[in-house]
Amino acid sequence: MTGSDPKQPVTNPQGSGRLATLKTHGRARTALLLLAFLLAPQAHSEVTKLAFPSDSGLDFVWWPNLTVPANWEQDYDASVANAINILVPSGGSFSDADTIIYARAFFLETPGTPQTLRAFIDRDFESHKSFDPTLRIAESAPLKIADGTGLEAHTFFPEQSGSWEKVAYGEDGQFYIIFVLSSRSQQGFEDALSDYALAVESYTREPEDPVEPVESHQSE
Repeated sequence: MTGSDPKQPVTNPQGSGRLATLKTHGRARTALLLLAFLLAPQAHSEVTKLAFPSDSGLDFVWWPNLTVPANWEQDYDASVANAINILVPSGGSFSDADTIIYARAFFLETPGTPQTLRAFIDRDFESHKSFDPTLRIAESAPLKIADGTGLEAHTFFPEQSGSWEKVAYGEDGQFYIIFVLSSRSQQGFEDALSDYALAVESYTREPEDPVEPVESHQSE
């Protein structure tokens, strides 16, 4: 479950592809911190986990934490409404920004989630090519996160109209994670590339708990 309602998609001004049905704003709600043990088995990650009261119980929201680059800010309401960490240029909002940066986490145990990162990426390609068969998808240089791990990255460029995007894909514990730069124009895309790389590089993937050494008790 997420903070967005799939029954009531809202057309996003970004226009097409992965942003076409995201909500442009959300009703501010009081968040309850979702305790880590609710997501068993526990694995370390820099993923914010929130829960909100709803008619059906609790709606869970999670997104990768990022350091916000200078001259950018988080649109919190839009982030909660879509369960995505959305950054917009300072003073703007998700509803009117020409260029955004966002990070999203996909819980591995959600029914229908691919079992491998490769399958997850391939499904993303297929989904966007089915939406726009003319979309040009090309591999790009890997993008590094804080621990130096390089994430597979690809550009998604429209042949005519649509969003200019770069997407980096990774895995962290119980989640697949993606980091996206999306712009309505090629110029906006190019202008934001360095800030996007800084945001991705800020993501910290914590190591698993170390395994305690087992003492050897040999008889003398």
